[in-house]
Amino acid sequence: MIKTCKCGNKMSDAIVPNKTIYWSYTDEDWSNYIKLVKGETIRVFSRAIWHCEQCNRLYNWEPTDSKLYTYIMEYNLTESIDCSCKNELTSNNLIKIYSMNDFEMIEIEEAIRKDKDPIFPREVFYCPRCKRVYVKKNSNIKVFSVEEAVKLETE
Repeated sequence: MIKTCKCGNKMSDAIVPNKTIYWSYTDEDWSNYIKLVKGETIRVFSRAIWHCEQCNRLYNWEPTDSKLYTYIMEYNLTESIDCSCKNELTSNNLIKIYSMNDFEMIEIEEAIRKDKDPIFPREVFYCPRCKRVYVKKNSNIKVFSVEEAVKLETE
């Protein structure tokens, strides 16, 4: 499948592994994924987040409302994560997401198979109220907000 970003960049997942798709898991799904990697037969749900390396947009299809969300980087933070909607949501109330591309997943799976704690390249949090995404890597926090939400037709 090839997606074209709003900036015109073609994002392809035809090559595996790739850096275009970030496989993303909630806490519960990540726990199940660890069991799967260790050999258990278990159902795991992951979400594919498309990332444009050219303009830094994120694309996420949300199955709960059948919309494709496009996120743009709103601003950077260097301190703690505190949601901008200011509706009593702080980093303690945000949903933690485990998110990695194919290359990072290979290393993380290897650590899991060796019963080591995997090292995640970034921390990702999601605010269900205002739909902002926070991506923390080292001391830099990128805040993404919804640029567009397009209803997709389902059959």
